[in-house]
Amino acid sequence: MAENSSLLEQYKKELHMQTHPYEMWIKRNERKDSIAASPGPSEDAEAIVAEYFETHPDVDICYGDEDYLDKDGNRTEPWFKPDFSYDTFMSFNYFGSAVVLRDSFARMKYLRGVTGEKLYKELTSIVTPDMKVGHIDKILYHNPHYKLSEDHKYVYPKYDAAPDTLVSIIIPSKDHPELLENCLGTLDKLIQSEHRILFEIIIVDNGSNEENKAKVTELCDKYKAKYLYKEEEFNFSRMCNKGAKEANGDVLFFLNDDVTVHGEDSLYNIAAHALKKHVGAVGVKLYYPGGFKIQHCGITNMGVGPAHKLGGLEDDRNLIDYYHGRNKAVYNVIAVTGAALAVEKKKFDNIGGFCEELAVAYNDVDLCFSLYEEGYVSVVRNDIAYIHHESVSRGSDETGSKQARLLEEREILYARHPAFDGYDPFYSKHLVQNRLDGEYNVEYVYPHEDNSLLSDVTEISTPSDNSYGLERKALRKGPKALVFIDVIRQLDNEYIYVEGWGSLTDQDNYMYERYLLMTDGNKCYQISVFDKYREDIARAIKIQKYPYLTGFTARIQGYTMLLSKAKFGMMFVHKETGKKTIVYSN
Repeated sequence: MAENSSLLEQYKKELHMQTHPYEMWIKRNERKDSIAASPGPSEDAEAIVAEYFETHPDVDICYGDEDYLDKDGNRTEPWFKPDFSYDTFMSFNYFGSAVVLRDSFARMKYLRGVTGEKLYKELTSIVTPDMKVGHIDKILYHNPHYKLSEDHKYVYPKYDAAPDTLVSIIIPSKDHPELLENCLGTLDKLIQSEHRILFEIIIVDNGSNEENKAKVTELCDKYKAKYLYKEEEFNFSRMCNKGAKEANGDVLFFLNDDVTVHGEDSLYNIAAHALKKHVGAVGVKLYYPGGFKIQHCGITNMGVGPAHKLGGLEDDRNLIDYYHGRNKAVYNVIAVTGAALAVEKKKFDNIGGFCEELAVAYNDVDLCFSLYEEGYVSVVRNDIAYIHHESVSRGSDETGSKQARLLEEREILYARHPAFDGYDPFYSKHLVQNRLDGEYNVEYVYPHEDNSLLSDVTEISTPSDNSYGLERKALRKGPKALVFIDVIRQLDNEYIYVEGWGSLTDQDNYMYERYLLMTDGNKCYQISVFDKYREDIARAIKIQKYPYLTGFTARIQGYTMLLSKAKFGMMFVHKETGKKTIVYSN
């Protein structure tokens, strides 16, 4: 079949839009049609900075976001930065090329005309954690293309702790003596080599059976740990609070029993950092067992809720730098995981410890929110990496009942901290907010993501599946259309959300309009869909030329009573001939 040039052009335009979110961001946020620029400050940077200093008289230093130019002079690779992050700044110059000093301040500090690395070095001795440093969340600088390949230089600050500092290591554990033995064994190696500060270990057990209890008792004797045992329902927060109540330390280090610790000086550096006046919780990078796959390097509070960025990605600190050192540098974050979390005891006691209403999930996030509300910022030390056998102690969170519990505890979290619902000072509003995203991608809401857009629904006669035909069955060629439903769920008791992909196997999809079909056996509804770019499907389906927009979403207002017995399919309607191909999902 001959290609229709206008339909193909429309397809390519849609594909370009879904694969160039920064271009769409520029057009929407800056109201600019061109993505070309010249190296240096943006054309409106001077006016934006002047206005900022005028409206913020107490700020003498500010910095903005920046991007990079490709070889053709087009803007790419935006760097949307966090708000002022003292610990991040002491690790590397994240102020970047878009840093501006008030003239009177620059004169007073003898910094007029000082730029680059020299300016950064001077500012590290001037900037303090409680200083008011402004962040302008607009692109103020365009870097030349050759800077794209430049690596940041990271520093890992080393602080001192008093010689009599006591660290209380609190380990919740039940019925996993083999995990606990590994954890305690690796801890002991670090403790025996650390002579600058002191340690105590507290095991909190909520009901191991008699055999395992005896094994844990032996381990506690061997490693000189205090053993707190009481049979009760699992409540991570309560177990941690019990350990903290019995602790005598200056620093509390909460550690899961399925964590393997290593790294010379790591315990000392964690404790010393937690004792800094401005710091709340200190966390570390966590790997999955068996390699260098990232599990945790800080928690981000997105529009969809708390999320672990970079989770599941491979880490090579010599080669891979994710979004300006998010896997390498010391970073201020809104929260760190409770699997390995250190906090000064007096700060912990001041906020009332862990919230026991949050028995399983989000208790670590809640703790860090509370610390932030008291003026303390949390830190993840990416120079320290432990191994975590995630959720072995309490199982996975994938079952339906556990998912319901997660949602309930998420509601409690934001009821306690409403100001954080959709807000994170250490994560730019210009990065993805309202969908799960493991990396740091630009926030641009496409129609398939926009919950305010609903599908059109029309009742029709139930069409028959004609995706095979006698000839195709005889030749065993398989169906000429495929549809797979990945997600079906009811949202807010108001509408049905469906996500999946549908494709013709031997035709060019841009020539067809697609409709989702929903039938309960009596009635059938034709539902408009929103096209979605699916690179994974494009890689899998190699028998057509234009497979990239095979994904779809649909938001169906009402009809929720049909959900339990609904069957879904897809109808492909040729845009020129009107010929229909129907296939139903299994």
